[in-house]
Amino acid sequence: GIAKSTVTSNTVALTAGHLVRISSTGILSDLGSMTGTGITDTLMATMTGGDFDNSGNLVVKATGSKSTVYSINVSTRAVTTITLSTAIQGDDLAYAKGYFYSSFGLYMYKVTVSTGTSWTASAQTIFPSNISSHDSTYSNGAGQIIFVDGNGNAYLLANPLTATASSNFVL
Repeated sequence: GIAKSTVTSNTVALTAGHLVRISSTGILSDLGSMTGTGITDTLMATMTGGDFDNSGNLVVKATGSKSTVYSINVSTRAVTTITLSTAIQGDDLAYAKGYFYSSFGLYMYKVTVSTGTSWTASAQTIFPSNISSHDSTYSNGAGQIIFVDGNGNAYLLANPLTATASSNFVL
């Protein structure tokens, strides 16, 4: 995944387990492996999506149903393992107003960011039954979340905190 920080203006990606900075002209700089308890290039290579939090840390998740996410300090490449209260699915994350969002099937997953290494996660059924697989999740900087399905359809949640059903979407 690729993410751009609104705090530091860094654009970074994970590739082969390494953190890579992408310059404004598209030049890639390999910043190297990440460090932390149990952190390996092999583990980091399984990360499929992520986004920056309001502190400038890149938070990433591996594919599939997982009860852990990883917070990367981009400056030091130090990784903190975050344990979630329940597993979340979806292969991408988007951050808005203190929460990370992901989606899979009929569900939107919300992760509450807090201090420490234990965060609360929850799921809500909000997507229409005919939705295709989810490909991407974005935040537009105004607190809105955009989910893109496998058919290229975009679903905008104007206020993800109050979302309860597919009628909350703006297409």
